[in-house]
Amino acid sequence: MRIIPLMYVKEEHTLGRTLFDTDHRLLLRAGTPISKAHKTRLQEGGYFSVYVEDDYTHYKPSPIIPDQLRDNCLAIIRDAFKDFKTYMELEKAEQTLGNKNKLQKMMGNRNEKIENILEIADRVLLDLEDHQLSRIEYVEPKNMYDYPYQHALNTGILASLIGFRMNRNVNEIRSMFISSILCEMGNLMIPRDILFKKGRLTPDEFETVKNHCNISYHQVNTLPELNYMIKMICLEHHEKVDGSGYPKGLDGDQMNIMSRIVSVADAYDAMTSDRTYRMAYPPHKAIEYLKSMSGVHYDEDVVYVLTSIIQPFPIGTIVSLNTKQYGVVIDDNEFEPLRPKIKLLSDEVESEMDLTNHRSMAITGIKYSV
Repeated sequence: MRIIPLMYVKEEHTLGRTLFDTDHRLLLRAGTPISKAHKTRLQEGGYFSVYVEDDYTHYKPSPIIPDQLRDNCLAIIRDAFKDFKTYMELEKAEQTLGNKNKLQKMMGNRNEKIENILEIADRVLLDLEDHQLSRIEYVEPKNMYDYPYQHALNTGILASLIGFRMNRNVNEIRSMFISSILCEMGNLMIPRDILFKKGRLTPDEFETVKNHCNISYHQVNTLPELNYMIKMICLEHHEKVDGSGYPKGLDGDQMNIMSRIVSVADAYDAMTSDRTYRMAYPPHKAIEYLKSMSGVHYDEDVVYVLTSIIQPFPIGTIVSLNTKQYGVVIDDNEFEPLRPKIKLLSDEVESEMDLTNHRSMAITGIKYSV
């Protein structure tokens, strides 16, 4: 099973993972041969990449947390975000007596949803603690319309795994997970035409996007049950170590280490997600970019730890080589992840090789169409 952009799906492919729409209604069940009509339905449902099964690999990568737990978390986050948005819209509106009464009611709803998020944080971290040394081989096929919820959860999971590897204490890791979700609150106030814009943002539109950090911070700062670390991460998660980030232009020495961890986790998940304005980066490209910005935009130690967690070429990926050959990844090399074990597919006789033993050969990219 391998993940490929929808545009490369052929009629001989069958769907590898069951997909749902944003209301969790079934779109297409795993094992279904993907027709042209199915491709249209999936794209309209918000998907641009899917897992497929074909003759090249039968390996099924494992999500980092169980599907049922993930679905429960997404349902809680989705439900919470709807109430958060209603509350913030009422707060922003002209304060009539009727609005004040509604706001008071929604404040109770908002606080209840915060409690639900604190509860799922404990459930997820309990699961992650048992798998804290696992490497991430699964690339999540995101629904574009569910992106805010999926991105929030994925960022929290990845930040937590980095935190475990960096020996941060449990309170810090919990704070990173919770803030990774709550820092997305501000994005709920960005107009949809900006949030889903296909082209480059104008300077004014980018200023609107940047303001989401202040909006998130304002919301969490009014909640006494949330600790100072959570509030600081919500404010600082888009700062850069060279001082070029926002909203305050802090440099690395001024940023909390947990903010630096969430910043890297947030960037990695955003890059490996399909968006309206670009296709998802494959894992190795996202890592390549983060390494190039290590010490400039992102904390070097955090980026280094991230590279120990992510499998840049998950098993089942079909890769092109500098020798004009191509093959499917059949195993990972933990100490040299950019040189996995592959089975050549381009030669008449299929052969397996470990790229650590073939130094003249190198992977040049991912091949989707075979």
